[in-house]
Amino acid sequence: MGTDGDDLDAAVYLSSYTDGDIRIHEAAHSSTAPPVNEWAPFTDTDTGHASAVGKSLLAQLDFNSRRDHLARYPSTQLTERTITNPRALIELLDGHGPHAAQFDLLEYSRTEICVAYSLGLPGRASSIALSLPVHQHKRLIAVAHSLSGRATSILLAHLMTDETNRYVAEQRQGEGAVPQPRRALP
Repeated sequence: MGTDGDDLDAAVYLSSYTDGDIRIHEAAHSSTAPPVNEWAPFTDTDTGHASAVGKSLLAQLDFNSRRDHLARYPSTQLTERTITNPRALIELLDGHGPHAAQFDLLEYSRTEICVAYSLGLPGRASSIALSLPVHQHKRLIAVAHSLSGRATSILLAHLMTDETNRYVAEQRQGEGAVPQPRRALP
């Protein structure tokens, strides 16, 4: 993902919701921009209701997929701020639309705060997120705004890398492999 984590002075995460699982595809962090202390795995679907990444991905799912996820992985109390009521969580997710910023303000952890944005890929729930140590909470809105402005270029770089990796993998499968057609951006 380059040095975006360094430029923002925040840890940055690229994720998707695939086959019922939250996946972190890439993460960028540094000594001055440490990653979230994953005391309960980010990709653990049992924590999706509390993390900004999980909430952003859940907000992008259709009603039935979201309801199925919440039925399979009931919300648990991770901190005193964690939303555990499914109806309250759905109202929060739907409050500003599926592509709005989703925040984790001490819901997953007492030591980090996070924000995540949808990347708007058709048919694929994906997000870009950042985290800050809680003592840097005053920077959250400014850094979130900066990340939002960079989301398109990060998305394009990811799509190009994704397509290149797919093409290389297909070529390795055999000489007769035909590359998949490129996806057009809406």
